[in-house]
Amino acid sequence: MDDAPTYRWTAAPDSAARAADSFLRAQRRSRRTVTFALLAWVLYCAVFFALDPDPSRIGPALGLGTGTVAVLFGAIVLVGRFRWRHAFRRQLVPGLVVTSRFTEDGLELSSREGTQTLPYASLESLRHDGEWVHVRLVGSPTTSVVPAALLPTHELARFPAYADARPD
Repeated sequence: MDDAPTYRWTAAPDSAARAADSFLRAQRRSRRTVTFALLAWVLYCAVFFALDPDPSRIGPALGLGTGTVAVLFGAIVLVGRFRWRHAFRRQLVPGLVVTSRFTEDGLELSSREGTQTLPYASLESLRHDGEWVHVRLVGSPTTSVVPAALLPTHELARFPAYADARPD
């Protein structure tokens, strides 16, 4: 595979914002986020009932708990959007060129910061989200957002981690 093709992607002025939005969409859908929201709602309702156990107030308590968790979740999403857009802006500056190659050793990603080789066995999951692919490595709690142009479908189809990557 020494003659493996090189795939190239160049960051556009809005690439950082689009990557951050893709990352946040995945975070909002994650099991961890849903579990957090449900636990916050249950905790809020439990505290409300502990402070005022009147059965006639169950309906308002559930409604207030739902509203409070929705506002809290919305605030977290807005802060996260600002934070992640800022982080991605530092990484995906307009004009940045990133290349990828599928070598014998693994997936090779290169940019002006250097070259990183991800052994194929280290790829735990790959999920498409439009023009981005979310790559999770074995043992990592987070995902990396990689332009789909660097990870063509015909190259990824060889890997077991690709089972979840098919575009929607």
